[in-house]
Amino acid sequence: QTLGWLASVNGNRSDYGLETPGPDVVHDRVWGLGGFGSLIYNSGSNDQLRLTASLRRDDYQVPNTDGLGDVERERDAVATLNWSHRLSSRLLLAVSPFVHYNRANYDGDPTADPVSAVQHLASLYAGGQAELGYTDRTLNASLGLYGFAQHDDEFIHLTDTGSGSQVQQSQPGNGGLVALFSGGQWRPYEWVTLTAGLRYTHFSGAVVENATDPRVALAIRVPKLRWTLRGYYGRYYQAPPLSTVS
Repeated sequence: QTLGWLASVNGNRSDYGLETPGPDVVHDRVWGLGGFGSLIYNSGSNDQLRLTASLRRDDYQVPNTDGLGDVERERDAVATLNWSHRLSSRLLLAVSPFVHYNRANYDGDPTADPVSAVQHLASLYAGGQAELGYTDRTLNASLGLYGFAQHDDEFIHLTDTGSGSQVQQSQPGNGGLVALFSGGQWRPYEWVTLTAGLRYTHFSGAVVENATDPRVALAIRVPKLRWTLRGYYGRYYQAPPLSTVS
């Protein structure tokens, strides 16, 4: 079979959504709807194309103790195309471009006292990953490149409900991340497994950062006792958001 597909739809509704600030459950309804699809096509014994996509919407009432009608509306859409090509019995190349859109809108009750707040944030990501993998009887190794560009649009609006004065600001943001990584797992003996990896990351946005993160792990299996001793050390880099409050 050269073609296969899967599709699903899901929904939810509850009167108990976000955690409440007090013992009484007031204005706490949540409802959502989502869909997922996957399409797989094998063009030959060495090539496979896979397209996956998902859509999601969620609406939340924000619980409070003052009877306000604040709401949070979130939307999310992502699509990924994966191409896998077997170069030989031991080498596999995988290339995966993707695009991701996310929007989170907080709309405060216009009658809130003393301030009614509105915050809308939309983010668009586009990027991909390419990875070359090697496998034999004792070694699994990979070398890859990952990156994406990001664009944010943020809007904030504050209203003094007593005086009617308003303040608003729109703040676009652009940034990107590129990472080069390698790693592998080596089993010189049946009872020893050594795992190691290295990742270099470059981030550019409101700030520019570079990070190099190593990871290493060792697992030793004691046959007669059926115990496995494990040790691990790793460092991770978390890229900052494009905008933040200072």
